[in-house]
Amino acid sequence: MMSAYQKRRKAYLDWRVAQKFDKPPIGLHPKKGTTFSREYARETSAYAFLMLSYKQNIDLANELIRELCTYFLEQPDQLHEPHSFYWATEFYLKIYYATDDEMDLLAPETEDLLLEMMWQYVTEWSKIERLKISLNHHTLWYWLSENHWFQEICTAWAFAEILSKKSAYQDCVLKDGFSLNEHTELLRLYLLAYLKEKGSKGFLVEMASGSYGPRMLMMFLTVYEYAEDSKLKTLAKNIIDLWWATWAEEQINGERGGGKVRQRSLKGLMPNEQIGHLAHMYLGMGSSEFKNCPTMLIFPLYCSYTIPDLIANIATSKKKDPYEIVQRRLARRDSSKPFEPFMNIYDYEQGQCLRYSYCTSDFILGTVMRPPESVDTWILGSAQSWHHGLLIKNGAVNERIVPICVQNKDTLGEQWSVQSKGTLICQKLRDARNAKEMAVFVSEGLVSHAEQEGNFLFVWAGEVYCSICFVGTEYAEKMPKIQKKVDGQWYVSSDAFAPVILEVTPAEQFVSFEGFREEVRRRKIVYHDQVLQYTSISGDDFVFDASQEAVPIINGASVNYHPEKLFDSPFVQSVWDSGMVHIRDGDEGLNLVFDVEQNRLRPKLL
Repeated sequence: MMSAYQKRRKAYLDWRVAQKFDKPPIGLHPKKGTTFSREYARETSAYAFLMLSYKQNIDLANELIRELCTYFLEQPDQLHEPHSFYWATEFYLKIYYATDDEMDLLAPETEDLLLEMMWQYVTEWSKIERLKISLNHHTLWYWLSENHWFQEICTAWAFAEILSKKSAYQDCVLKDGFSLNEHTELLRLYLLAYLKEKGSKGFLVEMASGSYGPRMLMMFLTVYEYAEDSKLKTLAKNIIDLWWATWAEEQINGERGGGKVRQRSLKGLMPNEQIGHLAHMYLGMGSSEFKNCPTMLIFPLYCSYTIPDLIANIATSKKKDPYEIVQRRLARRDSSKPFEPFMNIYDYEQGQCLRYSYCTSDFILGTVMRPPESVDTWILGSAQSWHHGLLIKNGAVNERIVPICVQNKDTLGEQWSVQSKGTLICQKLRDARNAKEMAVFVSEGLVSHAEQEGNFLFVWAGEVYCSICFVGTEYAEKMPKIQKKVDGQWYVSSDAFAPVILEVTPAEQFVSFEGFREEVRRRKIVYHDQVLQYTSISGDDFVFDASQEAVPIINGASVNYHPEKLFDSPFVQSVWDSGMVHIRDGDEGLNLVFDVEQNRLRPKLL
């Protein structure tokens, strides 16, 4: 008898296989204007794999694979183009490893072309010099961005592992003079070091991104699925468990709340969690419209990884009391290293980044706290499209209240903030890029429950009460001039640099909504010489320097951006750089060990 997961999986895959396949055209990158073959590569390889998996149209699947390989071999600029080729790595691998006891799924000429495509990729993208620099900085050197770098490495590693077992390639030497076997070994050792550092010093730098986070998860799954080295396989499973644990404690209806980066193109103002589709498949949470399920999520449905019961329970059980999530994260550029185009080197000891969320079963309020420093302080991937605010459960759907600057381009260094419990104070940074007026966005389902009163906006959202204060200024309800339409209302501040205070609380803490409003109105707000002093309804005393010269103070102490703990919540605990993560739910526990013994790299490779 099939499990509930197996039934959901089968229903989705059967639907996908039944859809007519229209080969995507090869067009232009939407922002760069260069040739862009990502959709062609991903959709074609995914469809071909599904045909092999279902043993349907085997000849057509082989024909499509040969055509795809030929395209990349004849267009090496696309094979080497970072925005196109390796966004379908998982399907190239699934195609290569597709087997059946009764029939050959891949024709010999198809396999030969696949191997040649892999070899041409490895000769260009496996670069020992890059690995050396990254290893010498605890793997916190990235080319271009975190997700690009890891896709590059994982693809090179997986292809090299395959080629090193083929007599036609195993004795080959790459352009740098090192053999394929030497590259294969160093890539394996690099991945061991990389996963160890990820679990020890700050996890993903593209924090909680709704699009890039799932892409990293696909690469973690790739390592887990194809690693033959037992240590590497264990570390890959640990990092995937950690990914799901930190997601599980901070999600509502399958959508992650809290502070995020790289929430590009106003994605933070609308339901955009790609991973919610996979959560529905795995755990039965929320819903999934098959037509909106990203193609890449076919891959995990064919992987052997399963979410541990402990982590699944964290995600699906009703949380009892409000709880805090505090994470020490990485964002700051290592100023001791030279600034070079495409070279991103993180300061892993002084990352200057504290991710904080306040959670209940009905809402999550969260932000990413950093000192009010220049945009150039932060690595580009950590400065782009910052997002924070409130996610509220409204039955089977979610609503949101988001402090955000009016924008038509991805912002850099948009706002800075401080938060304790249900109180968030934020302000537009003075050197923010592509950021216009300061505003607060209220999603469509809450607009009818929003009431304006002076420089306050009060919102009643079922079991949640919220107030928004535009400090020392007025605001107006209006639709700003933006290119992307989003369903909801914008409340735009008259002063772009006036601080904004959000207060959020469970409704049960007050007799009525009016009682909450009276308590908020009683709060004393002192705003003098650009210094805001405020005592929250939870009793926390804030000092917020709107001149952006000093870090915030909470209850007499400056915000500590570098706490001893890497992860600190009721569910996930870890001391920074300890290599140990403890996941707990009640009396149940799971220990993830990242401090595995590392083999020493051969001196000639360093």
